[in-house]
Amino acid sequence: MVVGEVFHYYKPTTVPHYQSPEARFEGRIGMPFDVWALACTIFEIRAGFPLFEAFLGGADEVFKEIVATLGKLPEPWWGMFENHHLWFDEDGKPMARELQVLLPVEKTSITQKLASIGS
Repeated sequence: MVVGEVFHYYKPTTVPHYQSPEARFEGRIGMPFDVWALACTIFEIRAGFPLFEAFLGGADEVFKEIVATLGKLPEPWWGMFENHHLWFDEDGKPMARELQVLLPVEKTSITQKLASIGS
């Protein structure tokens, strides 16, 4: 392999709880990706815990938290989040806990998460 070809094979990655929707669903990186990751990092530094938890470490877990915090993803990302039906109705609202599969999710907000810092 020629050194100049190394970049051709390089595919940037990040941990799931810093991954932007653009990166997950479209494989795009750039300024929106960087701003998203920076915001998640700043929140985690300040709060001492991630903005979007990845309890089991999977991308679905993270995007479940993103939807619970920020609301329904815009199309086509909502349709590309194939397992959204396990936790949310088609409007992006959490289903009743007894109808949810695996780890249930509850609606939250960034304001609520900020308020929980230090408590």
